[in-house]
Amino acid sequence: MPRHIAVLMIAVVLAAQGQVYVSAPSTGAAVPATAGLTGTVSSGNLAGLIACDNSAVLSMSTATTTQAVALTAGKSIYICGFVINAGGTTTGRLVQGTGTNCGTGQGNLTPAFSLATGSTVAQGAGIGQVVKTSASSALCVTNSAAIALNVLITYTQF
Repeated sequence: MPRHIAVLMIAVVLAAQGQVYVSAPSTGAAVPATAGLTGTVSSGNLAGLIACDNSAVLSMSTATTTQAVALTAGKSIYICGFVINAGGTTTGRLVQGTGTNCGTGQGNLTPAFSLATGSTVAQGAGIGQVVKTSASSALCVTNSAAIALNVLITYTQF
């Protein structure tokens, strides 16, 4: 009979423990108020880790500034990684601004990368912010020469 009492006590203890309910929002849904946060230390404070879920590809062949990601009112564009490859001698950089091809209020996000034929500059790995735009700014790329410039950008926007 003592064996039955022990089994009954275990069953009572297990039944008395609280249950945790975890919601499973669908992809693209707003972040639930009770969501957990994976963070890191940033400037001495806890900051959420940025994960990029979009990409933009741009091929340029003239000396111009071209929009890669359109602005969204009130939102910043967080760039987690980029690759710029040149087909000849040129400089390329990421810029922000408003208006057609960031023509209004243009500001540099990166330095001008001096590129030779076949050279590449790459930064970031898709998780964690490399650079971000100001709120309500588009993301553009400049090319200083009529040379092929190929760009891949991973980003998210919020």
